[in-house]
Amino acid sequence: MLDLDHSDQVASARVRALPDWDWGARKGVCPDGQRLIGVSHKDGRGLCTDAGGSGLAVTPVPLTVVHDERYVQQGDWAGGYTKYQCGPNQFMIGYSVREQAVSGVLCATANRALPTTGRTVW
Repeated sequence: MLDLDHSDQVASARVRALPDWDWGARKGVCPDGQRLIGVSHKDGRGLCTDAGGSGLAVTPVPLTVVHDERYVQQGDWAGGYTKYQCGPNQFMIGYSVREQAVSGVLCATANRALPTTGRTVW
């Protein structure tokens, strides 16, 4: 579990070696080889897993930072809330917060096509 109560928690050695991807925000990044599967509504908690993701990332990791809804293509799956999604064939490995709000997500490129179906969990 990632916990951003007081500071960054960047568990990825590869991402720690890169420049700051969201200056001024607290950042959480899953350990190398894992992906982000959940983020709490507040308090900056994140959940990582390696289930179903073994060998998923392209290396070296081309990363994309998303601060808006440019990749939201499945309609308004969370009415009234800002939505962050990675682009096609990308998956989340990290997120950033400012105060209690999510500021952005960090996406890695997959080495294979990913499904485009999903479900909203409240």
